[in-house]
Amino acid sequence: MTDDKPWSGQNVIDFYSRHRNSEKDLYDSERYMLSKVSDRISSVLDVGCAAGGFYTIFQGLNPGVSYTGIDISEEMIHKASFLHPGVPFFQSKAEMIHFPDDHFDLVYCSGTIHMSLHWREMMRECWRVARKFFIFDVRLVEDLPSIESEVKSYEKIAFNDSWDGHTVVPYVIINVNAFLKEVDDLNPRPCSSNFYGYYHNVSPMTVTEAEYQTVCMTMVCLSKEHINNEKDIWALPFPRKSIR
Repeated sequence: MTDDKPWSGQNVIDFYSRHRNSEKDLYDSERYMLSKVSDRISSVLDVGCAAGGFYTIFQGLNPGVSYTGIDISEEMIHKASFLHPGVPFFQSKAEMIHFPDDHFDLVYCSGTIHMSLHWREMMRECWRVARKFFIFDVRLVEDLPSIESEVKSYEKIAFNDSWDGHTVVPYVIINVNAFLKEVDDLNPRPCSSNFYGYYHNVSPMTVTEAEYQTVCMTMVCLSKEHINNEKDIWALPFPRKSIR
């Protein structure tokens, strides 16, 4: 997702100004992952921060956390800075983050990676600047090939029941084995991998091929240090023996 226009519309900005800014707005998978790391971090980079609502969420989880947000939309960054004065927000592509290696204890990226054809680059860049943890979500399938085409699979950007009839972003669905290979190829290779997911129908705003209408909504926590001495925690509906 290198184009900021889909995320700069007033209806999108208005939506994120009022939503996703409270712990009650967390999905179960987000709450599950954040509960494992929130007391083990002192800094977080929120990639795709929108209007900065997760600043409030992280303050509730751990008031001592230093929060930084980046988003591709200049208008969204302006709104975030207005809503949260003094908090550092920067316009940036997720595949080109202007921070040093291992700079943030946690890099958090929810609702962003599966909407970009550059998801591999985004993963690698987020992993680069993470010192301890990288939490993000993806859409996975087991017995189908990955689908990475904005023509074949896309999401209409429609908030507050409003769609302009043409603004869309890719909706990337990844074969689980292909995804795990990308995880294994990260440098350095994760010490621990934690997966939490469930099958669910794609959003009504998503247009994709018939066999991809149900996907595994998957939250991932990759760690550069071990969590509870576990190498791999697998809470996905795929039969573990069929993977890798």
